Amino acid sequence: MNGDHTTESLLQGWRLAAESGHHRQFGEPYMRRRRRVRRHRLARVGAQLGVPSGSDPSASRKTDDHQVCEARMASRHRRTNRDILLDKITELSAKGEAFVPNKAVREALDWDDDHYWRVRQELIDEGRVVARRGKGGTVNLTDEPGAHTVSMFISYSHADMDFKNQLLNHLEPLNRSGLVEIRHDGEIPAGKDFDKTIAAHLKKANVIVPLVSADFLRSIYCYQVELENALQRQGRGQAEVIPVILRNCQWRQTVIGKLLALPTEGRPVASWPDRDDAWTNVADGIQKAVRELRDKT
Repeated sequence: MNGDHTTESLLQGWRLAAESGHHRQFGEPYMRRRRRVRRHRLARVGAQLGVPSGSDPSASRKTDDHQVCEARMASRHRRTNRDILLDKITELSAKGEAFVPNKAVREALDWDDDHYWRVRQELIDEGRVVARRGKGGTVNLTDEPGAHTVSMFISYSHADMDFKNQLLNHLEPLNRSGLVEIRHDGEIPAGKDFDKTIAAHLKKANVIVPLVSADFLRSIYCYQVELENALQRQGRGQAEVIPVILRNCQWRQTVIGKLLALPTEGRPVASWPDRDDAWTNVADGIQKAVRELRDKT
């Protein structure tokens, strides 16, 4: 009895709801409203993504829901900090043609130090960014041409230290751009094993630049150790040796005479009326040789 009474009560309630119009929240009009809202939502998200409007109204609910889900996922995509940093390095490095100072990248992004160095290290660990040492350091994209730096070692007599410093000044644009990474014995810190460090630099160098003078030829270490090592590596195709003639001496009577020297025609740097002209000639010659070497590798 109680069950029949309950059923009758529910039926009576439904009839009353039908008469008052409240059935619309449960009946067919309600379902039509739901489908209309879903189509509107799909059209709105599709418009944001550039998807043409006018989808087939007879498409199944499953297809609509799948499209809505994909559209939502695409609209919710956010660029990560790594993406933002990579884009900024790409922009500032002219798509990888040159290394960019860390300070310039950090200031362009307006990031604090901790945040920048953390994201930068993540990209280095992933192999997507390469870093170089120096004051403040620089960065570049791993897979771009500018990232492939050529290692250079300068061999010289300490009697010619002023010449070496002048050469470094003229090679600084190449060093700053990331085309070359320059090493010489003046960088070796106190306490380091001198011979082992020089040997390591020579072994790594792609280009070796002997600064030739009478003092260089006289030096047992310069001539018999560093130059001999350099010529052996060149003979094995592991390095290029580019002599730079500093002062008049009997260099043509030595093994160096078989090599193409700088400045042009082996004219000593000290004999040029304008020393800057001489070093510019040397720097241009080194740059050309380095670019050709980098293109080969």
